Amino acid sequence: METLNLLRYLFIRDQQLKSSVEMWKELCRIKDQYLKIVRVCISMSRAYYSAELKALKEDLQLKAK
Repeated sequence: METLNLLRYLFIRDQQLKSSVEMWKELCRIKDQYLKIVRVCISMSRAYYSAELKALKEDLQLKAK
């Protein structure tokens, strides 16, 4: 959600992107450079916390025995 708010802010603020062609070029550039990185970071975070949750569940099962 924060990423979409950032994009909205940048488009409102930037006076150079008045033409729609320039705006779409800039949007594609942002998608290629920024959003791919965000996706990778989210995937890494999800994997990390899934592994942590799995480890906690295994610890609880071992303690229950």
